Amino acid sequence: MDQANQKKLGNYKILLCGGNGFIGKNLSRLLAEQAEIIVAGRNLPPNDCDKKIHCATVDFNDLLQVKELLKTYQPDIIINLIAQVTAERSLSLFPSMLETNLNPLLTLYDASTVCTSLRLVIQIGSLEEYGDIPVPFREEQREQPASPYALSKQLATNTAMMLHRNFNFPTVVLRLANLFGPHQASNKLIPYLVTQLLKNSDIALTSGEQKREFLYVDRLAEIIKSVIEQPDSFIGQILNLGSSVSYSIKEIALACKAYLNSSSNIVFGALPDRPNEMPDMRCSSNKFFQLSGHKIRDTFLSDLKNFLTTHSFTKETS
Repeated sequence: MDQANQKKLGNYKILLCGGNGFIGKNLSRLLAEQAEIIVAGRNLPPNDCDKKIHCATVDFNDLLQVKELLKTYQPDIIINLIAQVTAERSLSLFPSMLETNLNPLLTLYDASTVCTSLRLVIQIGSLEEYGDIPVPFREEQREQPASPYALSKQLATNTAMMLHRNFNFPTVVLRLANLFGPHQASNKLIPYLVTQLLKNSDIALTSGEQKREFLYVDRLAEIIKSVIEQPDSFIGQILNLGSSVSYSIKEIALACKAYLNSSSNIVFGALPDRPNEMPDMRCSSNKFFQLSGHKIRDTFLSDLKNFLTTHSFTKETS
């Protein structure tokens, strides 16, 4: 991209769709330091909005509401964070997954005709789209999604790429490793472990041999900043984001116990492993490195220690 055409983050209006969730709360906090942020979703707590962060209550399945949102704020960047996430395998979930994980993207495309300033749409994907195939996952591999969630996210990825190829919709898909950080739901692995470890309660887990790749949410914000500042380098791409290093659930649980100095007894194998669970989930982010020059390094253990030893968990664990 020509240097003269680059636009720094501070000059952008960034719309976070579904911005009241875990990722959105962190991105709005981190990006608002340098850009104008609009957080939009169905349920927005009033205390999340201030002079730096605008808030708008919107149903992203309602085309008229989304058109009015885009017409009013004229965002340069849209980040689509809307997602229904579950590890359940029941096919009965698929219709609701499509409504939540795919339809808002189509509505944003339909509404984008009223937005004259739009330069980039970031669609958030997941490494779960790849399914049980050889690791590290690479963008050119054919996906084999193993759950309604994974399939709905893959359909959203393919739709984003189709909208770009056929209609010049300026999309990029970021397939993320497992995230962790403040405001994450208590049923996710690390918040669950923290809750039990702080109470010194016994913890029943599966074998713990499954391996997963994790990315601290602050690192994601840094990556998104680099994408926003040179959008022409990324439009039309599917990009894996992770360090290419995974850790077993057992390693993660024991590290959390040590960092929190907990006396909890962790019982591995007390619960059965989930049927058809992927034994390892990690990706190659070489494509992102080639396009950005930004190497995603493995800082998981140091980020985890810093998060656990400096963050206040009073509200999250009460």
